[in-house]
Amino acid sequence: MISERTRSALARAKAMGKHIGRRGTQIPIDVVKQYLALGLTKKAIYRLLVQQGLLRYQEKGVVKVLSYNQFLQRLKALGL
Repeated sequence: MISERTRSALARAKAMGKHIGRRGTQIPIDVVKQYLALGLTKKAIYRLLVQQGLLRYQEKGVVKVLSYNQFLQRLKALGL
C-alpha cells in the first residue's frame, strides 16, 4: 500500500517535470577527450579530474565526489 502511493507520487512528480534521482555532475568532455588523445586511461583521467575538483557536486549541503562507476556510465552514454 505504501509502495503504491510512493510510486504514484513519483510518477506524478515526473509527469510535472520534476527531476527524479541523483543530480548530474557536468563532466568536462573536451578535457576528457584531450586526455584520451594523450593516451591516458579512464581511471587516470578520473583521478586527475577529482584532484582538480571538476567532479564535485553538492547534495543536501554536503559536497560529494562523483563515483568512478558513475563516471564510466556517463562516458559510455556520451559515446566515449
